[in-house]
Amino acid sequence: MKPYALLIPASLLWATTSRADSELDALLSEDVITTASRNAESSRTAPGLSTSITAEQLRIYGLRTVAEAIDFLALGISSSGQNQHGDQVELGSRGVLLAHDTGNHFLLTINGHAINEVGLGTARFDRGAGIPLELVDHIEVTVGPGSVLYGNNAMFGVINVLLKRGDEMNGAYAVLDGSTLKSYRAGAGAGYQFDLFGESGQAVLGLEYYDRQGPGFDVGLQNVELNIGGTVARTTSDDSQPGIWGGTLDNSNYSRIPAAVFSVQLGEWQLRGQAKYSAIGDPLGQDFFDEKDSRTIDKSLWFDLSHNWVLPAGVEFKTRAYVDGYSHRQYIMKDSTRCGPQQLTTCLTDKLRVSRWAGLELRSSIDWFEDQEWQTSFGVDNRIRYVGARTDRSNASTGQLYTTSIDHLDTTDVAFGAYIQQVWNPTRNVGVNVGARVDEDQRFDPVLSPRAAVSVGLWEGGVAKIMYAKAFRAPGRFATDAVVQFQLPPIDLQPETVHSAEVVVEHTYGTHRGTVGAFSTLWQDMIELHILSLEERYAEYGEDMDQFIQYEYVRLQNVAELTSYGINGAYRTSLLDGRLNGGFTATYAFSREHREDGHREVVIAPALTANARAAYTHAKDWPTLGVAAAYIGERLADRAFNNDFVPQPKADAQLDIRTTLSGSVYGMAYRLTANYAITDHGAKVIGPVQRGHDENPSAELFPVKQFTGYGELSYEF
Repeated sequence: MKPYALLIPASLLWATTSRADSELDALLSEDVITTASRNAESSRTAPGLSTSITAEQLRIYGLRTVAEAIDFLALGISSSGQNQHGDQVELGSRGVLLAHDTGNHFLLTINGHAINEVGLGTARFDRGAGIPLELVDHIEVTVGPGSVLYGNNAMFGVINVLLKRGDEMNGAYAVLDGSTLKSYRAGAGAGYQFDLFGESGQAVLGLEYYDRQGPGFDVGLQNVELNIGGTVARTTSDDSQPGIWGGTLDNSNYSRIPAAVFSVQLGEWQLRGQAKYSAIGDPLGQDFFDEKDSRTIDKSLWFDLSHNWVLPAGVEFKTRAYVDGYSHRQYIMKDSTRCGPQQLTTCLTDKLRVSRWAGLELRSSIDWFEDQEWQTSFGVDNRIRYVGARTDRSNASTGQLYTTSIDHLDTTDVAFGAYIQQVWNPTRNVGVNVGARVDEDQRFDPVLSPRAAVSVGLWEGGVAKIMYAKAFRAPGRFATDAVVQFQLPPIDLQPETVHSAEVVVEHTYGTHRGTVGAFSTLWQDMIELHILSLEERYAEYGEDMDQFIQYEYVRLQNVAELTSYGINGAYRTSLLDGRLNGGFTATYAFSREHREDGHREVVIAPALTANARAAYTHAKDWPTLGVAAAYIGERLADRAFNNDFVPQPKADAQLDIRTTLSGSVYGMAYRLTANYAITDHGAKVIGPVQRGHDENPSAELFPVKQFTGYGELSYEF
């Protein structure tokens, strides 16, 4: 036999082995998603555009909150907020980000337990989420309407934080970190496997305390207009510069957040819960500047108990009972002229909102032929809800109440939801997912949320998905029923809805995965806190009375429509036997708000968002270098329209670059992170000047600390 004849079988063997290795790498690199349809499935075929963020990525890239993880790693989502240093972050998606929505258009869940409270739908994605990231196994981010399974609040999408299991941790940890933000965090946790009453079980517990006192800022000065009777407004806690808001901020930029989360499973039963407390200063509000006694305190406590039966013939049945409580308390120091008639001293306004809810969820799934070809899921969720509110005003020095409580709300109601979902996988390359949910609220007609998705394998490693979904967000009781000072009651407020159509093509080859897609969304009846124009104020109060109103009156109302369409794409890879990993995402959206007086840009939301990252590990005992970047394009500020500012307030494009070294030394793990933001401001107007006037024609935008450094040490035992 001639030597070159051996090349033929050798080349065939190499090709076969190479293809097998590539297919194995492709299989191992696929994300397993449970959020999109509540069943474990590949992200390639899941009925939604999904990103899975692992615990390893959180560590390597120095990410410390859910919002940071989304900004630097997820596709199609960006964040904004009045305080970019760990608090008051709001999320947007693909060209739409709604200012002051307190996170209520994204549904946040922890192991499937919905966190959004029922009064306004508030959810926190920053430090206020109270989730120790050391306990996080991965975060699933599904972009697009998700009401078909989850009901209210899932308009932008669903973010599901999945905790580690105790039997996977099988040990304990302690962690301490600090930053140039004048912050520190201390935490500890443990996870174990055990046997009890003849059943195997596992438990996990995490505790942490976060404290931040800073950073300080220099904020541009604002000349505040005269109050009733021609007096000059007090704008600082010591009255050192009456009528002038701004300057050097030292005392009021703080956060204090203790939190705990746990999960215990024994056999088919599981008990989970979370407790958190959040105290956050308000340094940039519309009243006093750098006033440490103006603050917001949030408290949250929830538990759920679930039981899962796996029955013969492919039948699974799950019951879940849950109870949640939430309170939001806002303290605001105000000038005497804003405290009430004939009040001559500074007052403290105490606004309290409370919501509590409990419910029972029943879910079942049937794998009819026990081969995952034909699967039916259905469920019902019935809950009882209570919301209450009141406002007190008192003398800031003596504590004496000026008036009895006002802005009362005290109401209880019942909400019901039911859904059905059908999955059909006739072949290995074709999948169909259709479903619908109906939600009933005593204030509105029932809302139907359908979804349909088809995935088709186009070639080896390639798949195309076509998806349509509708979602809604019903305004909370605080929006429809509460009596709020300086806010007129809404008129026939209706649920917001969104329709979304999307086409996505994904290709996986070995450890390489690329995604490209196009989307179109229609948002209807979006709720806006509308500031009354001068003409509307005249119509409401008359011209003579309006001259004595030194503050803005607002009203919640449904505006016409928003449209957004665009493209998005992502790529990720792993090279050099897994030592080099990286990827990027990008989204471009063309968004417009359609109103009776014409079309205009959507404020706060950028047209272009993107992120990129790369991480390299040279050897086991060497540190891992992780570099990540997040980009958010130029966008209009929240008060860009109808507020008489010249020029129109606009935020420059922002690029955050984060570099992290992580590794271990002397048995302890460490992380060192440096973050630099190229722009020193964000897209929200701050201070008492919320409408341009002769003394202050331009707007002051909230400041961003450009450089931040972090250091962390942790020990496992």
